[in-house]
Amino acid sequence: MAEPATHQVTFLFPDHRATVQVREDEFVLAAARRQGVELPSLCEQGWCITCAVEIVEGSLDQSASRRYYQADREAGYALICTGK
Repeated sequence: MAEPATHQVTFLFPDHRATVQVREDEFVLAAARRQGVELPSLCEQGWCITCAVEIVEGSLDQSASRRYYQADREAGYALICTGK
């Protein structure tokens, strides 16, 4: 069986950047943690929006999120706890 495709995700912080590899079958937050990048989160169900990030380039699949709306997408935000 073939390995899932991976995507590169870069987080821009005020004083540094961190780039992680995310398999297409895993959530961005889980991939970041697996690679030692600590990011804020609380409910981890796509409900509380603690993990919201601004998307500078690209997009995330938010179908697993419980509280993600078209207005969020149009504003350029995503929830990394449930985003693939």
